[in-house]
Amino acid sequence: MNNREILLLDTNTILYLINGDENVLQLIDQNPIAVNFIIEIELLSWPFMNDELKQILINIIKDSRYFDYSFQLKQLTIDLRQKYKLKLGDAFIAATSLAYDLTLISADKVFSKIPAIKLINFTPSVT
Repeated sequence: MNNREILLLDTNTILYLINGDENVLQLIDQNPIAVNFIIEIELLSWPFMNDELKQILINIIKDSRYFDYSFQLKQLTIDLRQKYKLKLGDAFIAATSLAYDLTLISADKVFSKIPAIKLINFTPSVT
C-alpha cells in the first residue's frame, strides 16, 4: 500500500475503528479514508445509536472522501450481485472499490471471492 492511498472502509471497519481497534488504526495509518452512500446509510441506521455516537459517525463521514450513487455503480453492483451472490449493500461497497480503484478494508470475508478487488481483510483486535 502506498503512503497516501485512499482506503474505502467497510461499515464494520468504521465500527471497529470507533471502538479503538488497534488493527484498524494501524491499517489506515495516515491514509485518507473513503465511504460511500451505502456505508453512510448502514452506519446512521445502526440500531444501537445514541446522540454522541451519531455525531462521531457524522464527523467520520464528513471527513472522508464520499462516493455517491451513480449509474456506473448501479450497473457494476448488478453484475457483482449476479456473479458473486452478494447482499445488496456488500455489492455496492465492492462496486465502489472496483469503480474507483480503492483498497477496501473489511473484516467481512465475503469480499475475498471477488478476485479483482483490492482487499485488506483484517481480524479485529477488539470484540
